[in-house]
Amino acid sequence: MGSIFKPRSTTVPASSSGSVKYEIPEYFKKAQEELFARASAESKKPYEAYSGPRIAGLTQLQKDAQAAAEQNLGAFAKSGATQKATDLMNQAGQVAGERFEGATVDQYMNPYIKNVVDRSMANLGEIAGQQRQGRDATQISAGAFGGSRAAIQNALAQEREMKAGGDLTAQLYGQGFDQGRSAFMTDRSGRYNDLMTRAQMTPAMQLQKQQAAMQEAGTAGQYGALQQALNQAQMSENYKDFIEQQGFGRGQLGFLSQILGNAPIRSYGEQREGTQDQVIGGTSPFGQIAGAAMSAYAMSDMRLKEDIKLVGKSPSGINIYNFKYLNSDDTYQGVMAQEVPSASKLIDGHYYVDYSKVDVEFKKLN
Repeated sequence: MGSIFKPRSTTVPASSSGSVKYEIPEYFKKAQEELFARASAESKKPYEAYSGPRIAGLTQLQKDAQAAAEQNLGAFAKSGATQKATDLMNQAGQVAGERFEGATVDQYMNPYIKNVVDRSMANLGEIAGQQRQGRDATQISAGAFGGSRAAIQNALAQEREMKAGGDLTAQLYGQGFDQGRSAFMTDRSGRYNDLMTRAQMTPAMQLQKQQAAMQEAGTAGQYGALQQALNQAQMSENYKDFIEQQGFGRGQLGFLSQILGNAPIRSYGEQREGTQDQVIGGTSPFGQIAGAAMSAYAMSDMRLKEDIKLVGKSPSGINIYNFKYLNSDDTYQGVMAQEVPSASKLIDGHYYVDYSKVDVEFKKLN
């Protein structure tokens, strides 16, 4: 197969007679044909969409944390802690309103009467009986038993015993009342304080329980977020690898095109006379053809641009800019490569955009 870049001569009209002949060096022909074949094959490859995941989903820890948080939202109201505390405070109010009267007095004095008054009266009766026996013995020894004098003494003694018993009973009942009231007040205060403490603790314990559950959910969510970040980083790396693999062939073609496009074109046979009225120049014939391999790409790295102005958006939402390249006065319209990574390729340290993959036209405005 012969080279598609066969040497040819081009005659350039001038005011003087002569001709100029351009020729591609023979040692570049094979490289040119291989490059064109590779570029043709690369251009025929169908578009391949990335099938891997792009966005990391929630981890199990995050799902568990979300479920725990939802379950504990409103848990305090559902627990009935407020109503329980209200009921306990109402009971405490009833206890505070109790009085030491009626059946309550009997309730607190009965144990005292049984243990103190009844025993004291029994002891008093026993003492009185012993005293009567002593008096009887004294009367018998004096020969006066059964007489009026003995009866008078016993009657007087019995009167004294009854008075003493009554005084003792009144005294003991008074003491019993005071002790019963004191016991009642102590018991009422204890029951009131217990109810109030329980009324305060009931909602506090429920809130503490809910807070602990929410803290556990928050901790689980934090660890879950770390896992999600790692997953997202891995997915991003996978997508980056895919993009680099997709553009590897075109990057190689671009590199070869830049080398061969700048190949020297030998000229010879030039003979001129007089003044030339037309400048001979232009792009190398090979540079025009080899450069077609990368014609779909345009240098769109924002680092190589200045006077960048946002002028609109494409139908798919891509930003459209007017800009100038560094050290150039011409104004162009297009996109920023960094904003369209799916259509961009890193070549020799700068980003190029394949405008066939975006719905924005690259064009020169002036």
